[in-house]
Amino acid sequence: MRVAVLVGLVASLSGAPACDRRPAPPGEPPLNPSAMAGAPRLETVADLVQLVAADVSAGQADAEQAAQTRAEGRAKPAPQLIFSTPERWAGVPLGAAAGATGPVPQRFIVPRAAGDRLDAELIVRPPSAAAPSVEALLSAWRRQVDAGAAQPLVDGQVRTEALEVNGLGVTLAEARSDLAATAAGELPRPQHFLAAFVSGPDGVWSFELSGPPNTVSEHRDAFLEMIRTLRVETGE
Repeated sequence: MRVAVLVGLVASLSGAPACDRRPAPPGEPPLNPSAMAGAPRLETVADLVQLVAADVSAGQADAEQAAQTRAEGRAKPAPQLIFSTPERWAGVPLGAAAGATGPVPQRFIVPRAAGDRLDAELIVRPPSAAAPSVEALLSAWRRQVDAGAAQPLVDGQVRTEALEVNGLGVTLAEARSDLAATAAGELPRPQHFLAAFVSGPDGVWSFELSGPPNTVSEHRDAFLEMIRTLRVETGE
């Protein structure tokens, strides 16, 4: 270590003359003056002590700067997408699908309107590598709607709208269709689908509301209000 070497030099110089011009011992090459031109000129022990102090101070400053950089890297949280759901919408835990990795979707029960037999539901899906863009998610959502419908959707049945919420790009999609009859003998029933696809800091999120038309229509404004609460928090 340079400090240790310099301290040793201090000790040796403290007992030596300030200038030694004796010739080099036999067999030893003489010092090259040009090689020493860039070295600091040390006339006294005090000069050497001052050099040691400056070297230690510089080393401490470098260490403090490195520690501060590491601390800032650890303390800086990742940006998060934040939203608020209506109080009447009850969250229901969802288990991860077999073999699935990453964040688990969130499910909310949306209370049924008067006269409807069933509640609606909201599924909030975090970003997925399987659907990395708004277009991919919109296509997946439409295939999902078609899969349960008595008849495939046509273009005129799907309405889309692009907007911006607190600096976030949002694409709204809405459709109505009849669910297909079930094997248990349940007749086709109308269904209302409303979705928002949001370009968040970590990828594209989807908010998918579906259920009986009266129930979804009754909660449509609350859904749009939830979308308006979307924001990114960095924790700073």
